[in-house]
Amino acid sequence: MSVALPDDFARISWAELTGYMRRMLLRDADQMSMAVSLELRVPFLDHELVEYVLGLPAKVKRRYPGVKGFARGSMPRSPASFRLRTSQGRLRFANETLDARPACFVCG
Repeated sequence: MSVALPDDFARISWAELTGYMRRMLLRDADQMSMAVSLELRVPFLDHELVEYVLGLPAKVKRRYPGVKGFARGSMPRSPASFRLRTSQGRLRFANETLDARPACFVCG
């Protein structure tokens, strides 16, 4: 990494990026999705963007309210429908799929 970590906020973020996300989250996501033949898209993180954001002081990252406030506040040109939408949850697709009636392929 070529950026100095300015505060504890950045150090914790770095620990999550290099520890939990790389060693556990991505590995587990790959392993579990392959077990059920599911195509899974994992986060793509551009190293220049990550280094830039890690180098910002915590007060800049906490300027916007909420868990995803910084990400939403730093994208003023993106559509409001994208910036302000609430989390869809991981089970939304599964619930819609399970609630749907299966198509009848042998009905005549």
